Amino acid sequence: LYYLNGQTEQAIVVMNKVLELKPKDADTFITLGLCNEEAGDDNTAQQYFNQAISLDKNNFIARLSLADLYYHNNRLSEKKEASFMDASIGGIQKRLGEISFN
Repeated sequence: LYYLNGQTEQAIVVMNKVLELKPKDADTFITLGLCNEEAGDDNTAQQYFNQAISLDKNNFIARLSLADLYYHNNRLSEKKEASFMDASIGGIQKRLGEISFN
Protein backbone atom coordinates (compact mmCIF):
# COMPACT_ATOMS: atom_id res chain seq x y z
CA LEU A 1 0.00 0.00 0.00
CA TYR A 2 2.87 2.38 0.78
CA TYR A 3 4.40 1.65 -2.62
CA LEU A 4 1.15 2.39 -4.44
CA ASN A 5 0.85 5.70 -2.58
CA GLY A 6 4.36 6.76 -3.57
CA GLN A 7 5.80 6.19 -0.09
CA THR A 8 8.65 4.03 -1.29
CA GLU A 9 10.92 4.53 1.71
CA GLN A 10 8.19 3.32 4.08
CA ALA A 11 7.41 0.44 1.70
CA ILE A 12 11.08 -0.61 1.81
CA VAL A 13 11.01 -0.64 5.62
CA VAL A 14 7.88 -2.79 5.67
CA MET A 15 9.13 -5.16 2.97
CA ASN A 16 12.42 -5.68 4.81
CA LYS A 17 10.35 -6.84 7.79
CA VAL A 18 8.42 -9.19 5.50
CA LEU A 19 11.75 -10.48 4.19
CA GLU A 20 12.75 -11.43 7.74
CA LEU A 21 9.60 -13.58 7.94
CA LYS A 22 9.82 -14.96 4.38
CA PRO A 23 13.52 -15.03 3.41
CA LYS A 24 12.97 -17.37 0.47
CA ASP A 25 9.98 -15.66 -1.13
CA ALA A 26 10.77 -14.45 -4.65
CA ASP A 27 7.79 -12.06 -4.66
CA THR A 28 9.18 -10.23 -1.62
CA PHE A 29 12.48 -9.73 -3.42
CA ILE A 30 10.66 -8.49 -6.52
CA THR A 31 8.68 -5.98 -4.47
CA LEU A 32 11.86 -4.78 -2.78
CA GLY A 33 13.47 -4.44 -6.20
CA LEU A 34 10.57 -2.36 -7.50
CA CYS A 35 10.61 -0.15 -4.40
CA ASN A 36 14.34 0.45 -4.67
CA GLU A 37 14.08 1.15 -8.38
CA GLU A 38 11.36 3.70 -7.67
CA ALA A 39 13.56 5.24 -4.97
CA GLY A 40 16.37 5.61 -7.51
CA ASP A 41 18.63 2.87 -6.14
CA ASP A 42 19.04 0.81 -9.29
CA ASN A 43 22.00 -1.21 -8.00
CA THR A 44 20.03 -2.47 -5.02
CA ALA A 45 16.99 -3.08 -7.23
CA GLN A 46 19.15 -5.21 -9.53
CA GLN A 47 20.41 -7.24 -6.56
CA TYR A 48 16.86 -7.92 -5.39
CA PHE A 49 15.67 -8.93 -8.86
CA ASN A 50 18.66 -11.26 -9.20
CA GLN A 51 17.91 -12.77 -5.79
CA ALA A 52 14.32 -13.42 -6.86
CA ILE A 53 15.60 -15.11 -10.02
CA SER A 54 18.02 -17.23 -8.00
CA LEU A 55 15.07 -18.46 -5.92
CA ASP A 56 12.81 -19.02 -8.94
CA LYS A 57 14.77 -19.09 -12.20
CA ASN A 58 11.61 -19.05 -14.33
CA ASN A 59 9.92 -16.16 -12.53
CA PHE A 60 8.64 -14.05 -15.40
CA ILE A 61 7.98 -10.93 -13.30
CA ALA A 62 11.49 -10.95 -11.82
CA ARG A 63 13.07 -11.35 -15.24
CA LEU A 64 10.79 -8.75 -16.80
CA SER A 65 11.58 -6.30 -13.99
CA LEU A 66 15.32 -6.88 -14.42
CA ALA A 67 15.09 -6.50 -18.20
CA ASP A 68 13.07 -3.29 -17.74
CA LEU A 69 15.72 -1.96 -15.36
CA TYR A 70 18.46 -2.73 -17.89
CA TYR A 71 16.42 -1.18 -20.69
CA HIS A 72 15.83 2.05 -18.82
CA ASN A 73 19.53 2.27 -18.03
CA ASN A 74 20.54 1.48 -21.62
CA ARG A 75 22.19 -1.73 -20.41
CA LEU A 76 19.98 -4.35 -22.01
CA SER A 77 22.72 -5.50 -24.38
CA GLU A 78 24.94 -6.38 -21.39
CA LYS A 79 22.71 -9.24 -20.30
CA LYS A 80 20.89 -12.17 -21.78
CA GLU A 81 17.54 -11.05 -20.41
CA ALA A 82 16.46 -9.87 -23.86
CA SER A 83 16.66 -13.38 -25.30
CA PHE A 84 14.86 -14.80 -22.28
CA MET A 85 12.13 -12.19 -22.68
CA ASP A 86 11.71 -13.01 -26.36
CA ALA A 87 11.35 -16.70 -25.48
CA SER A 88 8.94 -15.95 -22.63
CA ILE A 89 6.77 -13.66 -24.73
CA GLY A 90 6.68 -16.30 -27.46
CA GLY A 91 5.54 -18.86 -24.90
CA ILE A 92 2.82 -16.55 -23.63
CA GLN A 93 1.60 -15.86 -27.16
CA LYS A 94 1.46 -19.61 -27.83
CA ARG A 95 -0.51 -20.24 -24.64
CA LEU A 96 -2.92 -17.41 -25.47
CA GLY A 97 -3.50 -18.98 -28.86
CA GLU A 98 -4.56 -22.19 -27.12
CA ILE A 99 -7.22 -20.49 -25.01
CA SER A 100 -10.78 -20.71 -26.22
CA PHE A 101 -12.78 -17.55 -25.51
CA ASN A 102 -16.12 -19.06 -26.54
